Amino acid sequence: MNELVDDVLEEIVVEFPSFDIDLNRKVLAQLDKVGFNVNGRLRFHRSNCDFYPIISIDTNSKNDRVATTFLTSRDCKREVLIENITGMTKRSPLKYSPLSINDIRERFTKSGIVIDALDHVGFNLPWFSSDVHPVIGDLRHDLSSKCLYHTFPTGKPWDFIIPGSINEILLSDKVDYSKARKPKFEIVSFDASSTPLIQFDVQCRMKYEAFSRIFPEAIRDNQFKNIWIYVENSYHVDICFVLNETSSGDWSSYFKESRILP
Repeated sequence: MNELVDDVLEEIVVEFPSFDIDLNRKVLAQLDKVGFNVNGRLRFHRSNCDFYPIISIDTNSKNDRVATTFLTSRDCKREVLIENITGMTKRSPLKYSPLSINDIRERFTKSGIVIDALDHVGFNLPWFSSDVHPVIGDLRHDLSSKCLYHTFPTGKPWDFIIPGSINEILLSDKVDYSKARKPKFEIVSFDASSTPLIQFDVQCRMKYEAFSRIFPEAIRDNQFKNIWIYVENSYHVDICFVLNETSSGDWSSYFKESRILP
């Protein structure tokens, strides 16, 4: 039985369909240094064991599509299918080539890239309107009282759920934004492509100039010094490993004034 008394967002689970066992197994293996795998469910390590939500990947889903489930401590469950509901088709203007998971893993091994930390996991839902995606609007409403839910300070439609203590979530304690809070969860309403996206934003032990040369097929972001590696899959979504240089800091303080209060 759950020990949490108050209703908080306890876990976010990214669920992969179970029909591509090989892909699922190798995606989990790629991330096994930043999580704990039990029977195909990888729970990511938290920067503080008292912070919620926990973030997981589950590869045992019976759905035929990728989904994300938000679970609260009172056993409330909200499932979001990672799909395009717009009825529109739009190809990304950015140039990239998806790579097989085998190719990605081989390049990591040969080049000595080591994943040190997971900064955030997230999904992008296509939406071609000035308003935020309606599913994301609902999540803001439903979850803001149950977690540290933040909008992006610049006004971009990039929402972040930041790990926090029970007292911080329930407004009993002030949020100390100087603390490391990993992994975060990002929820994006975007118009760059009609293909939904799942991302794993990791820090790796190598300089940007080096890992960007190792993956010339990836999208390069010179401003933030990261690359987006797209993984070939049959799940009707884009799956991306986002590689960043390892750093000792945390950027939670960036969200200091942007929490959505219940």
